[in-house]
Amino acid sequence: MVLGSFDTDPKKGVLPLYVDSRVSVVTEEAKQWVAVTVLVFRGDRVLAMQRASAEAAGAGLWEGISGRVEADEDPLAAAGREVLEATLYNLEFWKHVSIPFVAGIIGWVTNWVAIKLTFKPLEFVGLRPFLGWQGIIPSKAGKMAEIFVDKTMFRLGT
Repeated sequence: MVLGSFDTDPKKGVLPLYVDSRVSVVTEEAKQWVAVTVLVFRGDRVLAMQRASAEAAGAGLWEGISGRVEADEDPLAAAGREVLEATLYNLEFWKHVSIPFVAGIIGWVTNWVAIKLTFKPLEFVGLRPFLGWQGIIPSKAGKMAEIFVDKTMFRLGT
């Protein structure tokens, strides 16, 4: 049954959202599975997940966050558990959420190292002239002092 529609990608247009309930025969007697579906709305959009293409039933279809209610479990608690499993307990979720934090740490470390290497070491370390390092400020100290003295003397003289 079509429950509603939502916008996924402007190129693809509007796709229908399907809700499916089934009865399956496990043994001699029919057994009914109790399931919950959570639809999370934000304005005119709804959070939905696309079923894997390897799924036997409904491959590639879009659905709300859903799952089975465990034995002796409150349906509201099952709905909360399913939302947590689909978001916070999902590795894909954390891969995307962690990107800004990892980038921030890498940027901070890179800047810290760059500032340290600007001033240190004071003396050249390595094999001259190409294999080694000296901080850019200490290596240019003589030239910087010369410019400073020339500009100071020029201003004092005028």
